Amino acid sequence: MIRLLALALALGACVQDHYECVRDTDCNLGDGGRCEAESHRCTQYDPGCPITQRAYSAHSAELSGTCFVGTATPQNYCAAGQPPAPSEGCAATVCGKLPACCTTGWSEACVLEAQQACPDVTCDTRIAITAQRGARPAEMWDLRYDGTKWTAKLHDEFINMVAYLAPQAEGKEPRFAGFANAGELVIESSTGRQVLELDPTRDYHDMLSLDFDRDLRDTLLFDYQDAAARVLGIEVVKLDLVDLPRDLDINVSTRMSFGALTDEHGLVDGYPDAVVTQSSSYKVMTNGPGVDRRFRELDDDVDGSFDANNTPGASGPVRTFQWADIDGDKKLDLIGFGNSIRVHTGTITATPLVDLDCDPPSTNHTCDPTNTMYNGAILPTATGGRILAAPFDYPTQVRKLYAIDVKADHTIKTEVLPLSTSTCTTCTILAVIVRDLDGDHLPDIVTIDSQLELDVALSSVDPTYKTFQHFTPMAPLTGDTPMNNIRVSVSGEPR
Repeated sequence: MIRLLALALALGACVQDHYECVRDTDCNLGDGGRCEAESHRCTQYDPGCPITQRAYSAHSAELSGTCFVGTATPQNYCAAGQPPAPSEGCAATVCGKLPACCTTGWSEACVLEAQQACPDVTCDTRIAITAQRGARPAEMWDLRYDGTKWTAKLHDEFINMVAYLAPQAEGKEPRFAGFANAGELVIESSTGRQVLELDPTRDYHDMLSLDFDRDLRDTLLFDYQDAAARVLGIEVVKLDLVDLPRDLDINVSTRMSFGALTDEHGLVDGYPDAVVTQSSSYKVMTNGPGVDRRFRELDDDVDGSFDANNTPGASGPVRTFQWADIDGDKKLDLIGFGNSIRVHTGTITATPLVDLDCDPPSTNHTCDPTNTMYNGAILPTATGGRILAAPFDYPTQVRKLYAIDVKADHTIKTEVLPLSTSTCTTCTILAVIVRDLDGDHLPDIVTIDSQLELDVALSSVDPTYKTFQHFTPMAPLTGDTPMNNIRVSVSGEPR
């Protein structure tokens, strides 16, 4: 009897109480079961878990019942679009200033903070440019700065829209992507080319990398319009899975931008939220971990609108959105650039903190609202952020750049930053980028005008940003008519 008991105990010790999965359907738990890529264990919805609200299911060995964290240490702090980072090393410093970088996602705001706060983080700068000139075919460029010089490559093999995607898991190199044909996306890196077949009947307007589901998978999001089906939405594609894409029907499609919303209690969850646009309107969408994988309009009252009457250029009045900490409260704010500049801080409501119009920018709205449009970016400061805004005055075009400080009492302070002298008399600034170009751990400013010429202010040359240098690394294919819209996607690699 003693021998039999000993044998039974020995056999029991060899039994491992775990179940390994390969795909989500292996986790048939009835409550949002999912197979996690990093562990091959099943997780399920658990509102008791902070941040991700997911826990490992039973039979997950030592992980059973523990909360799914869903963070990944970036091998490249210079590239946005990656999952949130664990709070250690450089990321701990960054997340002390911007907690969303360790809870929701590694965004462009996180990159800028890492470039300033982490001595070991120096990056090259890579800018994917889609430049439009009316109804003519767009020009696609890959513009780079290696710390000392600019280089540019024209990608005439693509028919529309190029962007930089985040590095693959455990990788450092950002990937350059563009559409070679309708529904055929080509993703390039030094290791080769990958072709992704999408729906050729859809018009794709925007694309980016994002850990949308907080599952640490290589995920791309595409903003699309399906005219035949009368559907506008976002297509979610997992590059490391053979599963079919998932569609989010949001009934708008032109631009999408993701950040982290602050709720009415001042809290931020672990799922990236969005602002999505069509024509002159924009909606704020909340993302979450629920069983139905919700992605819904936050509240009817959160809808915003730029002036719908202003339509210079082919792209309509909405130009770009930025997520940055404007007021220094360690939370991401939402800044929209279009026919006006709309700044939402704290819990986003229908009424922005300030709504700026005219040239020079003003809160008084005394000008003709059909004449001015803005492009812009955010320059981080020790106490928050400054708005950099370039007006597009229609029909006249001038090269101007304003630096705007927004105050809590709904007032602003504005100054003009002196751009370099240009021979182009009909140019305007169509893109503004902020990155540490030269590795001095201070942000620098890049503007791109309607003839694809650059103005660059290096903080190492002048920390007040009053000295701009002019560069012409790109030569437009036809220069008789200026560009009227430029879209940029920014990334970088450690150097």
